[in-house]
Amino acid sequence: MPKISSRTATLYLLLVSLIWGGTFPFIRNSVHYISPAGFVAIRFSVAALLLLPLALPRFKSTQRPLLIAAIVLGLLTGIGYFAQTAGLQTISSAQSAFITALAVILIPFFAPFFGLGRPHLLEIVCAAGCLFGVYILTGAHLGHISQATLFADGLTFICAITTALSIVYLQKISAKIHDYRLFIFYQILFSAFIPLGIFIDAGHTTIHWNTVLILGLLYCILLSTALTIYLQTKYQRYTTPTKTGIIFTMEPVFASLFAFLFNHEAITRSLLIGGGIILVSLLLSELKPKS
Repeated sequence: MPKISSRTATLYLLLVSLIWGGTFPFIRNSVHYISPAGFVAIRFSVAALLLLPLALPRFKSTQRPLLIAAIVLGLLTGIGYFAQTAGLQTISSAQSAFITALAVILIPFFAPFFGLGRPHLLEIVCAAGCLFGVYILTGAHLGHISQATLFADGLTFICAITTALSIVYLQKISAKIHDYRLFIFYQILFSAFIPLGIFIDAGHTTIHWNTVLILGLLYCILLSTALTIYLQTKYQRYTTPTKTGIIFTMEPVFASLFAFLFNHEAITRSLLIGGGIILVSLLLSELKPKS
């Protein structure tokens, strides 16, 4: 297997952030015609079905460690998506983006518990810089937390925790994954369980099919689910979990750019300053720290 450099891995993970950023206008327009839980459930269920023909010939080679790892990552993903979606029913997308970005700070604290060692000081500084950039970019108002939003804030923080845990756990087991297609199929399949259960239990199963919803689902199924999970699973192992979190803070930057291109939202001073801080922090994280 050819050696993949850290910078090559960074570029692929940036592509993941770019694709994730593009989901915002699609999801924002799609949830007018389907519940958030329904959208997420269909997203993962159909993605798993599409990958089934690739995974089917490999089922006989399924090993217990691979299955357990896929279940863990799948459940973390499902919980995270549900928590974030439920939180968005009460708090703004800006507040949600900032709280979710707290994952970049949580990752360095979780990593040692998974035997991944301590992150370099430079990575911690860059992670803090990225979080500050996201704070400016989103315009989140921490002083406006009230009793009415406290539950939603807590749910969104659960999403930050599951995001950090999934990045660290993937880093821990990625070197042992030898069959990416089979592993990704199982991970996506188990990601659908919690949203699908919530969707069915809620009883609100009405779906208004139209072009907007279909395009939103196609983008999320093919690009933002199947492709991004494949890229993250394959390339994250060639960098550190803290740097992965730093790269993923580019998602709100890309989301703002997509909002400008497709929803005609303005390019604000907060976007330029916050995005600039995130980009500088990302570039600094590429420097080779002294051991």
